[in-house]
Amino acid sequence: MVTDWFPPSLKPVRVGWFEACIFDAGWLYEWRVWWDGKVWREKEGGLSLIDQNLTWRGQTA
Repeated sequence: MVTDWFPPSLKPVRVGWFEACIFDAGWLYEWRVWWDGKVWREKEGGLSLIDQNLTWRGQTA
């Protein structure tokens, strides 16, 4: 089960995987991204995303 969507101005309080809405080349995608406590990354320990302005949601359980 997932949470509601959160605006980019709010950041997660825990480190881990989240779902994000990413707008790229005119298309809207839902993507799994890693939050390291400071920035969004492509995967755990991976490169930081260029666009840090993501709408995101997490898991409830």
